[in-house]
Amino acid sequence: MSVRLTRRSGILDEASNLQKRTGLGSRIHPKKNLKGNWGDKWHLEPLRSVVTKTRDLLERLSDLEVGLEVPFDAIMGYLLVNVLRKPGQMNAETTPFRDTALVPQFHEVLAHFGITWPVTPFNLSFLLALLCCLAVWLLIWRTRLGYEIRTVGANPTAAVYGGISPARVTVITTLLSGALAGGVAANIILGDQHRLILEFVGGFGFVGIAVALMGRAHPVGIILAAILFGVLYQGGQALSIDMPKISRDMIVVIQGLVVLFAGALEHMFRRPVATLLARRTTQPPI
Repeated sequence: MSVRLTRRSGILDEASNLQKRTGLGSRIHPKKNLKGNWGDKWHLEPLRSVVTKTRDLLERLSDLEVGLEVPFDAIMGYLLVNVLRKPGQMNAETTPFRDTALVPQFHEVLAHFGITWPVTPFNLSFLLALLCCLAVWLLIWRTRLGYEIRTVGANPTAAVYGGISPARVTVITTLLSGALAGGVAANIILGDQHRLILEFVGGFGFVGIAVALMGRAHPVGIILAAILFGVLYQGGQALSIDMPKISRDMIVVIQGLVVLFAGALEHMFRRPVATLLARRTTQPPI
């Protein structure tokens, strides 16, 4: 959902795509199509300047994100090794958290009702993820801020004409996306490991992008895609234990093939399906 939110606002688009979408090579007429090329309009030069500065801001934010990743990892490593590490422990991890700070696992909750459930890392953060999906959907489609996010993502220049600040929307969207991404710690740290470990993310950020793309940036699709990747991840670990010849890298290749074929099949069948639906809707009733 973090990726969905940033994708709606257009932050994840490349600078070239952003340049095409904002129309930096064209001018925009306020009373006609906002995506058309109307030649040089001197009275729109201030708007062009605003859009250019917004594009530069987005590029700097992207560079800042990459630039801050390494020092923050170094800070986390220093704290875990020299400050937070359990005394007498060789691994870079903290002491186990108290039981009151943990997210209950499903087998523990269901045991109170007399229901037997296999002991797995599956915990109540799954319900938190479902609530986040619902909250993001309500934010995007039922609030004023969501309208501003969709407008900036579709056409930042039109958003400026409508009195929307792309820079403000970008900052708010980035903060909300970071808060959603931080929910990973509720699952891994509080629900599974029960202690802070080094590099517990394990590449989940790239998997989140793949899940959002495969789910077509829709909450229901993202939930189904996340479940599929979870099955592939857990099943891959169990399979690598039962069959040592199948390495973890092969599971990653399978995940990549799933994403590849899911994206390819969309473009392969979109036009035939759209044509079929158009024919069915245009047929006169009998």
